[in-house]
Amino acid sequence: MNLRPTQESAEAHALASEARAVADGRYGKKAVSAAALGYGLDGFDLLILSFALGGIMTSFNVEQTQAGWLTTFTLFGAVLGGLLFGVLSDKFGRVRTLTWSIVLFAVFTGLCALAWNFWSLAVFRFLAGIGIGGEFGIGMTLAAEAVSAKKRARATSWVAVGFQIGVLCAALASAPIINAWGWRGLFLVGAFPAIVAALFRHSVDEPPKFEKARAEGALENNNSIGLLFIDGPDPLMVDTLKPAFRWGSEVPFYYATQDLHRAVQA
Repeated sequence: MNLRPTQESAEAHALASEARAVADGRYGKKAVSAAALGYGLDGFDLLILSFALGGIMTSFNVEQTQAGWLTTFTLFGAVLGGLLFGVLSDKFGRVRTLTWSIVLFAVFTGLCALAWNFWSLAVFRFLAGIGIGGEFGIGMTLAAEAVSAKKRARATSWVAVGFQIGVLCAALASAPIINAWGWRGLFLVGAFPAIVAALFRHSVDEPPKFEKARAEGALENNNSIGLLFIDGPDPLMVDTLKPAFRWGSEVPFYYATQDLHRAVQA
């Protein structure tokens, strides 16, 4: 019996598998880096509002309580954006809708610098929040779908680290920017991510898992829940729900810091 064709076929299959693994590894790194960058931009955008509030209160002659509603409007927009862009990402793809969300929050963050009164700023913050909420959901989903199950926890952790880096950059950059251009300068900086989004859109393809889900009909009628079960409920479902639990656990700390701030001022 001649086993040579079988051996050659096995070797070819092994080489093809290795090539796919290398390609998937490169794609995974690129997708995770892009998602982490998006999270970093979100972290930067959310924190600069805190540093800008003092100048906003002076410019628009509003009290601290009213100025604090700007954060609330942003978070309301983020909830709406998470729901809206989640549906859009199933229909149009992760990468395309992630780009839309980044452009949306970048443009309206930049427009905050042109606000002429408190309510115009509140509207711009709400619309920017829609983009932020969309990026939060799609960015983590893109990272989870771009890597193997074994690397998924590590990948989503790196994406979360991107947010913390963005917060750190905002903390370090806010004082020099305010000294140079005032509080409006902080929001002008927020317009630059639109350029990053355009470059990102042309360098990353849709994740293979998403394409597989769409081909198999798991996303019909916007049934994105079906994607959670393509490879079984674990670990994609767990990694998808992690951000919700993480952000929910941080809400009490936010209100605690607000109470502490009021107590110190009193």
